Amino acid sequence: MLVPRLKQLKAHLDTRAAVKAGYRAPCIVAPTGFGKSLTAVLFIQSALARGSQVLFLADREVLVTNARDKFADESIQSGLIMGDARMDLTHPVQCASAQTLVRRLDKLTALRPNVIFIDEAHRGLGASFRKIIAHYPDAILIGLTASPLLLGGRGLGKSVGGIFDQLVLTASVRELIEDGTLCPYRYYLPQLVDASKLHKQGGEYREDEAEALMDKPGIVKGFIEHWGNIGKGLPTLTYAVSVRRAADLAEAARGAGIRAVTISGDTPRAERDKLRADLKSGAVEMGVLCQLWTEGLDIPEIACIDIMAPTASLNRCMQRWGRGFRQCEGKTGLRIIDQVGDAGRIIDGLFYPKHGMPDDDREWLLEGLKKRKKSDTDKPRPLRQCLQCNATHDPAPKCPECGFIYPVAPRSGPEEIEGAIVEVTPQTPAMVAAARAAAEAKRKKQEVGMAGSREALEAIARARGYKKGWVDKMASFKQAQWNAKAAREASLAEAYGGLLEGAENG
Repeated sequence: MLVPRLKQLKAHLDTRAAVKAGYRAPCIVAPTGFGKSLTAVLFIQSALARGSQVLFLADREVLVTNARDKFADESIQSGLIMGDARMDLTHPVQCASAQTLVRRLDKLTALRPNVIFIDEAHRGLGASFRKIIAHYPDAILIGLTASPLLLGGRGLGKSVGGIFDQLVLTASVRELIEDGTLCPYRYYLPQLVDASKLHKQGGEYREDEAEALMDKPGIVKGFIEHWGNIGKGLPTLTYAVSVRRAADLAEAARGAGIRAVTISGDTPRAERDKLRADLKSGAVEMGVLCQLWTEGLDIPEIACIDIMAPTASLNRCMQRWGRGFRQCEGKTGLRIIDQVGDAGRIIDGLFYPKHGMPDDDREWLLEGLKKRKKSDTDKPRPLRQCLQCNATHDPAPKCPECGFIYPVAPRSGPEEIEGAIVEVTPQTPAMVAAARAAAEAKRKKQEVGMAGSREALEAIARARGYKKGWVDKMASFKQAQWNAKAAREASLAEAYGGLLEGAENG
């Protein structure tokens, strides 16, 4: 039985309340890793109990098949309308590709959905989606997205040409990090390039200008060096600005001994699936991508996002960040290497935001992201960049990531040299060794803290060469924590049944 988290249950009940209040097209807004598909499962179970038909709609094969697989995990069998796949319309739930379904609307007379889900709703305003929605005018429409914006920043509401009439807000990235749903992160700004002078076209930077910006001397060398210092040993997704630049970066990475492969929209599906498996197993350290897998990628093991492609779109930026925030056993956090300043730039110790940090507070509206006053937008805030590891953090006497202690004498931020590597002042060997020891101690402590069972503790003990007594001691400390978690889950399962029953009766 599905035991939802409280925030998922609340999102479900809030959506039900919106429909009951007369809204026919609510859109659920939740960060990547929230569990939007499982939130949809709650609604689908409720709809099936009423004898309704459900259509789950997306515009990419991976999104369609992911939904079908997750529904199957919860004992919901669904039909598949996609390409050459064999259709079975006897199932009351159908997962469909918009491109396929729009060509078969007139033939599929048995398909009469009462509820239509649109996954990655920010992609669902095209002609195919609109034609399908118009074909089923009495169906309730429910969107699912992490960022309810189009590329140019316009919202998804009907008043601005969209299709939704209500936003169901769930939780922020910061809230999900604090409650343990998403993993903590560290943000690095090596500042290889300055994209502020690029021109926009259709809400995004012109590809020819962006490619020229990333083709300057020293860029590839900086890419390799920064990943080696920050992301080495972590399963990584690198975003490149074009297919050519993706191939160049992957070739340079392989030349440096990094197990890297490149993949684009033209890569056969079998090769994409292999990369997914190889990143999970560790056979591949880095996947270099071009305009691919900003949505629908579910590999919790990804622990490093390396951005080598500037974007003018907050939506696209958040989707890239989101690929690495999922939790998994043994993962202590996410590292984001922003080589192009998508978050912003640090100049003389002040952070000038562009899209801001992943967990910044953002007020979503049907019309789009609420615009701040110009004075607030332009106002920089203090932010320190570690002289040793390039991590960005609030002002502090030492780096919370590597433990580096800053010199007492005031220093300016790293010198910005367009198209060149940021020069980092070498520190004494003793200070570097102490910082590394502190970082390793912190990592080990976090690993033990995330252990969710005795088996996980035993695996840590084997890897570190600890004796059995250590496992017994740590298990005795953590047993109360494990018991409390099990009790919460059992209580939630009981409460969920009562809440849902109340919602049904209401």
